[in-house]
Formats: sequence, structure tokens, C-alpha cells
Amino acid sequence: MQCHFRLKVVNWEDLDTSASTHPDDVARGSTVSASRAVARPLSELAGRQCGVHPSDWAAIRDTWQQAEAEGLGGNLNARGRRAMGKGAAGGGIMKGGAGGSDGVLAVIPHPGVPPAAMALSAVHRFNLHLASDIRYEFEVFVPPPRFALQDLCDQLHRLFHHQVLTVSHTLVMSARGKELAVRVAEANNLSEDERDEAVLYHCYRGMLTNDTQIHLVPDTGIELANWTPKQAATSPGPSKVVNLLSSDDELFPVKKALLRPCLALTKAVQDTGPEPPTVQVGVECLLLDRVLLFLEADFKGEAESFQFDINLTQELREAAACLKLKSLADLCDQRLGLFESRIREYSFAEVAERNASGNCWLLLDGMVLDVTRWLPEHPGGDTIIPTQGLNRDCTVFFELYHSSRESFLYLRHFYMGELKEEDKVKLAEQEDQQPSAEFMQQLWEYTHSFRLHGTTIRNL
Repeated sequence: MQCHFRLKVVNWEDLDTSASTHPDDVARGSTVSASRAVARPLSELAGRQCGVHPSDWAAIRDTWQQAEAEGLGGNLNARGRRAMGKGAAGGGIMKGGAGGSDGVLAVIPHPGVPPAAMALSAVHRFNLHLASDIRYEFEVFVPPPRFALQDLCDQLHRLFHHQVLTVSHTLVMSARGKELAVRVAEANNLSEDERDEAVLYHCYRGMLTNDTQIHLVPDTGIELANWTPKQAATSPGPSKVVNLLSSDDELFPVKKALLRPCLALTKAVQDTGPEPPTVQVGVECLLLDRVLLFLEADFKGEAESFQFDINLTQELREAAACLKLKSLADLCDQRLGLFESRIREYSFAEVAERNASGNCWLLLDGMVLDVTRWLPEHPGGDTIIPTQGLNRDCTVFFELYHSSRESFLYLRHFYMGELKEEDKVKLAEQEDQQPSAEFMQQLWEYTHSFRLHGTTIRNL
């Protein structure tokens, strides 16, 4: 069912403020005459509703009533308020727009609006890209019909029986001639009480079987019959969650039991309020995610075996200091100590001996790199490095074959130390080509923080 209007847009701000509509008249959806109107500040209306002439309002109302009689919509005023959200007093809902900017508007009768016109506030005109004194096409918006919960649940079981559904998976269904998008918002294999007690609980998918309980929650614009919103407990206990807000404004809901080792969060962990406290932490989201992974390992008693990228050691150490998380700080200090303990100077003869015994040690600008275990993962294959790069300065080859500077990030993993000074000079003199100054500058930026001497052998 469609009822089209071609209405000229006028400005709320230009209307006569001496006439308005009574809220009771709007609630009843009746036509209002100027004699019945009472004075109300126009600013109360302009920010929430749009206005039409009472005669145009009657046509809108008749369309709604016909839709209700055919079972396509619900109660005119209740559905109107529902569609527009809190604070919308108008019962008429119109849909219109320009250039792809369609929107749903709450409409009320207003005797100050000319016939065949619609009065919009400056905010409405801006949001919908509508210009004053131009006519646009509008039509009455009829909300979707109501659907019985049991019908939708039965259809879900028929269509997706024994299928694995994942959170955020969108299912397309059909009911009473309408297509519906049903999104999986949550999946759980524990009861609510069990989830509340569990610390290391993650459930993102599950199989739909005959025993699966389906809970449908209506989104805006659709009404489900026999649906009652879940009532909150009358006396909720203390929340068991703390909301951590990263330095880049990402929200992490975390169980308090997991955060007890973080002394900087003690006040939030001990909070007894029913709502989760929110704490801003000076750690960006990706690093905070790794801290939380460590806390999970620590909770399971596996902190000592927790693995992380060695390049992140210093950043994790700083995050641990920020959160006053001693166990992670100690682990980072230990890893840094192990790294530093194996670093030393090597002679060229030692490197050549390692390679002769089946290892793959490279010399890159005087750095000694052990890539033996990583060689099978090399994107360029496992033969090019042993064929071209052993027992020589391979700096030029590294620049030639690695246009992406992402390769620099791996060097700390492989770093064993430095070639002795006298061998560095001899090796560099044997090479016919030299790396570019730009490459050497970037190499220094990526490696000087962990190299023994903090610089490269070539002048920058």
C-alpha cells in the first residue's frame, strides 16, 4: 500500500508561532482546526517533528488506518512513537528524501503550514539534503507487520537445523510476504549463572539442534507478538566485569577475577556497584589485547610459557608498568635478559663453521643472523639464501629482494650478535656493490635499538 505526496518544503522557522497543536489532538490523530489550537513554543516542535496542513494529515491518517485494517501495521500512534523512538509525539510517519537520503519523519498537523507543503527544521533539511521552496516526493511509511515468535522459531529450526551458526551471522527468512534479516547476536553453551561465574569463557558459534533455545529480540521497525523484555533483577549483586577503555578508545569488558594481578585496577576490581566500572588505561588496543592474553595464561598457571613477539617486549614491559602487572613485567625482564645473554661478537671463521655444519647464518651489515629454523618459511623459497647469501655480506641482496620494509621486523628474532670489527671491514671491501644510503638509514632505524654497537658499519 502506498500513498504518495508531492510536497513543497518550507521552514519551521518561518511559520506563525501563534498557532500550534494540542498534544492530546496529536495523540488521537485527529484533524486539528486553528480555533482548537493552543499556543506552544514552536521550538518544542521544530527539533522533533515535521508539520503538514491538517487536510494532508487526514490523508496520512486514513492510509494508516487502512493499513491497520489490513493487518499491515499496528496502532497508529503507538507504532509511530515506537518507530521514532523516545520523545516523538507525532503519530504520522512519512518517508522521503533526495539523492539517496531517505529517512523516516514524525509528522504532526499544524494549521500554520500551507496545504501541499511540509515544514521542516533546519536540522531535518540538512540531514535529508532538502532545499526550501522545492517540491519533493513523499509517501506514507507503513511499519512492517507483526510476527508471532513461535512461527519465527519454527522456521529457524526448519531452515537451519544441524547447521553451525556464528555470532554476527545474518540469516534471511520470510514471513507474511516480508523478508526478514535475523542476526545472531549471541551464542552460549552455559547458563547465565554459569557464564557469570566463568572467567575464561568464550563462545562464538554453535550448532542449531532440537535442544537449542532461541531467544528473539526485536530490532527497531518490527514488533514481535508475545515478546516481553527481560526484567532486571530487583536487587542485582556487584558486577563481575570491569570495562577497560584503551588509549585509542576501544572498550574491553573483562572479568574482575582476571584483572586482580593488575594493582593499578584494584579500586575497579573491588567496586561493589551493580554496573561495571569503566577505567581508562594508557595502553593502545592491540597491546592491551596481548596483555589480556597473558592474564588468561597467568590465570591458568601458564604465564612462564606465554609466548609473544620479541619486538613487543619493551612495549609490553611499559604496559605492565602502566597496569602495575608485576608478573608480566618480570617475564619481559627475563626475556630481555635471555636475549641479551646470547648476544656477543663472532669471528668470520665461527660463522663459516656454523654454515658448514648445516646451519644458515647470514651476515647483514655486520649483524650475525641465524635463520636456520625460519628458512622453510621464507617467502622466496628455502634455496635462494643458502645459494647466494652465505659467508658474505648480503646487505645488497637484502635491499634488492625486500622492497617491503616489513622484513626488517624479523631481524631481531634472528639476531645473534655482531661480526668482529676486523672481519666487518674485510667483508665490506670484498663487495663490488654498495647498498643505498636511504636503505642504510632505514636499516639503522629498525635495528639500532638492539644491536651491540647501536649503529651500522657504514657511514650514514
